[in-house]
Amino acid sequence: MSYLDRLNELLELGWDEDSASREAYAEFFPEKYDPDDYEQ
Repeated sequence: MSYLDRLNELLELGWDEDSASREAYAEFFPEKYDPDDYEQ
């Protein structure tokens, strides 16, 4: 599974695009993901 596959899977589950993008990015690029980069 790729990042885009995971993103599309989350979108199909009804996630909004921002949340799905963050979740997929966190899963595939944990070393680059910093939750502080995103507003809550």
